[in-house]
Amino acid sequence: MLASVALLVACNTSKQTAAESNPTKKTKANTHTELIAMSNEPSWVVIVDFNSGIKFSSLDDNRFDIKTEKSEIIKPQDISATNYKGEFENGYIQVMVYHKSCTDDMSGEVYDNKVRVSVTSTETDETVEYLGCGNYQGDYRLNDIWVLTEIDNQEVSMNGAIRPTLEFNISEKRLHGFGGCNQINGAFAFKKNQVVVGQLMHTLMACINQDVEDKFLKHLNGQTMDYEIGDNQLKMWNDSGSLTFKKGD
Repeated sequence: MLASVALLVACNTSKQTAAESNPTKKTKANTHTELIAMSNEPSWVVIVDFNSGIKFSSLDDNRFDIKTEKSEIIKPQDISATNYKGEFENGYIQVMVYHKSCTDDMSGEVYDNKVRVSVTSTETDETVEYLGCGNYQGDYRLNDIWVLTEIDNQEVSMNGAIRPTLEFNISEKRLHGFGGCNQINGAFAFKKNQVVVGQLMHTLMACINQDVEDKFLKHLNGQTMDYEIGDNQLKMWNDSGSLTFKKGD
């Protein structure tokens, strides 16, 4: 792992120098990292970032230093995995993330995902593959206040009262908000492309919108939910139902 980290530093010296002169820029650049994976034999590092695509560096004979402007997410049909694909000059790169545990052969460290990186040259049609391990870092697009608009695709009516809200704190893996009657808080985690919500705590006040809060908490409390974010909207769902939010002002 140390060799891989050193590789990343070596391949981005100029970028780090610029970031150090502007700490705000450095922090912002890291807030959308989704996945970091690496290996030591040969030494390589790949970073999948929501804002800036895929970055891949290797210290083998190929000496890859690849950066794509964006990445496409592809969901394989027959396996539990997620594939990220990006194009660069004279080729493309694919990062296949298998959603099963992976152990680093040298350090013995256990990661959440097995990762295969494939680099293909469009000039020679040759592909080089790398195997390693990695973890999702958290989706910082969630790091906001979200206002509930729909439960099970049905519009939520609050009769002029304050709508339920959720606020995610990615760095602390905590969420808190308002259920419609009571304040709520608890822990959450990322698993694959899902949010895992722990058992929530809440105050015990009753109000006219108690039915809305009861439905809201039933859909959220202790649930593992898929989610997607787009057009200032967050949708969370599983087999039990769905919640739809808009980004708070």
